[in-house]
Amino acid sequence: MLHGMPAGLDSINSAIGLLYDAVLAPDLWPRALDHVAALSGAMGMMVGPVLQNESAPFVYASQPLEEACISFSRDWYASSPFMVCERRSPVIGRCIWDGDAYALEDMRRLQFYQEYAKPFDMAHCMMRGTGQIATSGRYVMMAPSHQAQGVPSPRQRQVFETLTAHAEKALAMTLHLNAAGEALEGAWSLMDRSDCGIVLANMSGTVTAANDVARRMDGDGFRIVDRKLMASMPGQRAEFDRLLGAALMPPGGQGADGPVALKRQNGKRPLLVNAVPVRNRPRDLFPACLASASVMVIIIDLDKGVAPKASSLFRLLGLTAKEARVAALLGACESSETVARELSLSIGTVRNHIKRIFSKLNISRQSELVALASKLAVLPHAEE
Repeated sequence: MLHGMPAGLDSINSAIGLLYDAVLAPDLWPRALDHVAALSGAMGMMVGPVLQNESAPFVYASQPLEEACISFSRDWYASSPFMVCERRSPVIGRCIWDGDAYALEDMRRLQFYQEYAKPFDMAHCMMRGTGQIATSGRYVMMAPSHQAQGVPSPRQRQVFETLTAHAEKALAMTLHLNAAGEALEGAWSLMDRSDCGIVLANMSGTVTAANDVARRMDGDGFRIVDRKLMASMPGQRAEFDRLLGAALMPPGGQGADGPVALKRQNGKRPLLVNAVPVRNRPRDLFPACLASASVMVIIIDLDKGVAPKASSLFRLLGLTAKEARVAALLGACESSETVARELSLSIGTVRNHIKRIFSKLNISRQSELVALASKLAVLPHAEE
C-alpha cells in the first residue's frame, strides 16, 4: 500500500493478525510495525520507552528512521511534541498527534521542526503512549509522515489509533512471555546448579525432567524405569509411592510426614528424598516438561556433604552461626550425640541449641527440620 492511501478493512484485519502472530514469533515484529506505519500513511515507526535516556533508547525504528531515532534520543526527546503533551497530562492508552501539542501556524518556526524534523524529511507525527506493561514501564509509538504528505487525515489517525491499540496489547503479551521465559531459564539454571538431585513428575507420576545431579544418581537408591520414579529396594517402594502420592494430593489433603531415607548398597549413607507439590504454573507460558509438572522430588546424597553447606541458608532464617551448623547436621538426620561430637559440644549445649532452633523456625520435631533442610537443598549454597 502506498503511503498516504487509506487502508481498507481487509488490510487492517491482516495487520492486526500480524501483530498477534509476532507475539509467538518475535522476528515478525519489524514487519508488523512497519505494516502499521504504512497503513497509517506514515514513513515508518519508532518504539521506545516513555522515559528515555542513553541507556534506554528506542527499541525499534523502521530503516528510514534509524538515524532520526539516534538524534531524537540524544538531543530532541525533551522538546518533542509527545513530551509537551505528556507534561500536561500523561498520554496513557491513547493517541495524539503533534497538532495536540502546538498550533499548526507555530510549528514552522519551532526549533524542533526546523533543526530536527525537516532535515530527516519528517513533517507531522502520530503518537501513542502505552500504560504500564509489567515491569517494563511505559512505551511510546511514533509514526512520522513525510514532508510532502502534510497533516495526517482523520482517517489516517483513526487507522493509527485502531492498529496501535492492538500493537500495545501484543507488545504487553510479548514482554510477559519474555519475562516468563527468563524466569523459567533462571529457575532451571538454579536447579542444575543445585547440589541435590531434582526430578519433576506429572500427575500420573511420569518423569518430565531431571537435573544433571539426579541423572548421575539414577540406579543408586532410586531408579527411573520407563519414565517412572521408584525406590531401588523393593521393600521401600510402597513408602516412596506414598510420599509421591501425598505430594500429588489437592491442597488441604493429608501430606506425607517428612522425607524418606532410601537405602543404598555398598555401605553408603541413605539418600534423603522429599516430594514437594508444584502448583500454580502458567501452563500457557511454560515448556511442556515444566508446565505439566505436579511434583518436585528433591534427592540429597548425605555422603556428598550437602547438609553442612545448608548452614549458610539457615543463617538467612535467623539462626546464629552455631545454631545453623547444628540445624544443618540435624537436618541431615544426624543424632544429637553425633552433632555434639562433630561440633565438639556437650549434649546439654546441643539440646539448648535445638530448643532455640525449634523456637525460631516454629517447628517442634526433627522430622520437620529434615523436611525444611531438604527444601533448602534445592538452592545453590555459598561456600562456608
